Amino acid sequence: MPQTIEITTPLSILIPTDLRIIETSEYERLVTSDLTGQTWYMGDLRKRFKDADPRWIKDHLLYRFRDQLDIRNGGFVVYPRTKGKPWKCQALKMAQFIEDNWEEIMRELP
Repeated sequence: MPQTIEITTPLSILIPTDLRIIETSEYERLVTSDLTGQTWYMGDLRKRFKDADPRWIKDHLLYRFRDQLDIRNGGFVVYPRTKGKPWKCQALKMAQFIEDNWEEIMRELP
């Protein structure tokens, strides 16, 4: 629940010139437009998980949720059919999937 602080005297807050306050909806639009039409590869996924080992990403995300993610099942990830081929995924959809499934992704494997 959001907290509210009521201030009855004038208050000035100095915002640095390199920062802007924007509405949440505008921020979300900017983030979405930045990812629209983008393709992520394993390196991009590693950056999203703070340089996680590729094996961890495969185990906790790509293989764990393969039924949902695989493009051949209507998903948005191209699983390589042979060794050495790149993993590819739609950036916007993968970002949203990670956001929606964060707890499950981070949970230890059985």
